Amino acid sequence: MNQESNPSVLALVGRPNCGKSSLFNLLTKNRQRVGNFPGVTVEKKSGVVDGLFEIVDLPGLYSFDAQTPEERVTRQFLLSKREQIAGIIYVVDCTNLEQSLFLLEELKLLGHKIIVLFNLMDLARKRHFSFRWERYEEIEKLDFMPICAREESGRATIVEKLSSFLLNSTQKEIPSIEDFLENIQSISLIEKRFRYVGEILENCLITPMKKDSLTAKVDELLLHPRWGFFFLFLVLFFLFQLLFVVAAPFQDLIESSFEFLGTFFSSYLPDNLFRDLLIDGILAGVGSILVFLPQVSLLFLFIFILEDVGYLARAALLMDKFMRRLGLPGRAVVPLISSHACAIPGIMAARTIENSRDRLITMLISPLTACSARIPVYALLISALIPDKKLFGFIGLQGATMMGFYLFGLINALLMGLVLKKTVIKGSVGHLMLELPEYRRPQFKYMLLSVFHKSSLFVKKAGSVILVLSVILWGLLNFPRSEHHKESLVEESFAGMIGRGATPLFEPIGFDWRMTSALIPSFAAREVVIAALGTVLAVDAEESDEGVLKLTETLKKEYSIASLFSFLLWFVYAPQCLSTFAILKKETLSLKWTLFAF
Repeated sequence: MNQESNPSVLALVGRPNCGKSSLFNLLTKNRQRVGNFPGVTVEKKSGVVDGLFEIVDLPGLYSFDAQTPEERVTRQFLLSKREQIAGIIYVVDCTNLEQSLFLLEELKLLGHKIIVLFNLMDLARKRHFSFRWERYEEIEKLDFMPICAREESGRATIVEKLSSFLLNSTQKEIPSIEDFLENIQSISLIEKRFRYVGEILENCLITPMKKDSLTAKVDELLLHPRWGFFFLFLVLFFLFQLLFVVAAPFQDLIESSFEFLGTFFSSYLPDNLFRDLLIDGILAGVGSILVFLPQVSLLFLFIFILEDVGYLARAALLMDKFMRRLGLPGRAVVPLISSHACAIPGIMAARTIENSRDRLITMLISPLTACSARIPVYALLISALIPDKKLFGFIGLQGATMMGFYLFGLINALLMGLVLKKTVIKGSVGHLMLELPEYRRPQFKYMLLSVFHKSSLFVKKAGSVILVLSVILWGLLNFPRSEHHKESLVEESFAGMIGRGATPLFEPIGFDWRMTSALIPSFAAREVVIAALGTVLAVDAEESDEGVLKLTETLKKEYSIASLFSFLLWFVYAPQCLSTFAILKKETLSLKWTLFAF
């Protein structure tokens, strides 16, 4: 019982792209706690394996000469938690043995028990990798095990090996931090460790893993100076067609469900304040957001697939030369692409950029890209503005327009990066150092679980923040009450007063008081503006024999094309949600740059 309530802690360590996260997902069965390391926004994952021991998945580490925030977090954790760590699980990438074994020599200086897991053995067997395992055990005198982190059939064997490692391995004497740092930084000892790794490979490696011929052939196309950009364009084009075509049936189902609920409650509840709140406040507000859940989920799934296959890293390499002309490194591509899901993980992803100047610029421009919270806004307004027609018989006009606005946001971000480089944040661009992973089959099980987690956060936002804001907005629209409130409700409400008060500022760009009122809660979250419009127009819309007009049709009827386009363009440049600025403050550690971004 004591072991289950307070299991031993094992630190999971490895170089980036070694398969460490796949092993973590395999062992914890994706039952993990996700948070942040104390004092920083670097993600911390931990999970208990069958009640036997706890694993903490540490960010990827190249060496203890830490350059990125992630590497510094891993280094700090290993040094500061030395008394709490029962041992280290070190994952070795068999395709990069020399560098992996050198980092192992640094880890050995910590004094912890270490078990070495040689990963990617499925690829190693296919590519004639041959290694003298007995000789390695004789030289290193470490627990080790060849594994394939992507094969679920091997989980029980790995868990058994780790449990045996915890029980039977002896703990070495842990040196002081001063002695450790001295050994790490000593030039003579560094050279000695390199020679030692060379001797291990000379004695143990029979046949190195052959390079993947398929990866090389595909890269000839995907990294081609011209065809590579064309393929990247096709990938993005396919994504935005997917968001409209595939998501449409699911959106119709969600919309029909909320319409049914509205009709049901309208028929069976008495005409009173509670019914108005339920139908015009809660259902109209939350329903108008949840209808875009399929598009948000598809966006997350597509990004996860590109990352798991290995294409996101290649997009960074492909764009490096072009990005450097704009004052950004190629690594900025990944944060900018991630920002299309949400600006918050995009800003956090900039931590992988070593150069502080490049990192700051990337964080400042990431919110200019079109995040998933803008999908509901774009989708609604594009549906109201653009007819559902096909170009050349197969290209959806609405999907092409959506892609155009996403590209417009990306172009704005890149141009702002160039402006910042030439003005307030001058300096040279850091060099790109990037290991390209081999192309791999995506792990759809874990990707779908991740998509479920991200989508759940979206639903929770609709069920908490957006629900509260919808109710507040409904209250602003319904109070103060009057005897003839159906006719005078909107004009005499608190929302009407606020909207009319701010209208002179927005009237030149075509906004009326209802649009202006809907902008106010959108600072809590971009997508809330749709809930706000849904609530406002559900109250103020004309009624027909079929009931309240759909939001899209109401927008077409109530506003001109110029006003709707102006409203759409506002959200290309509008300040982000408050959560984005909170993360920006934490990442930049500067109120000045946060206010500058606003």
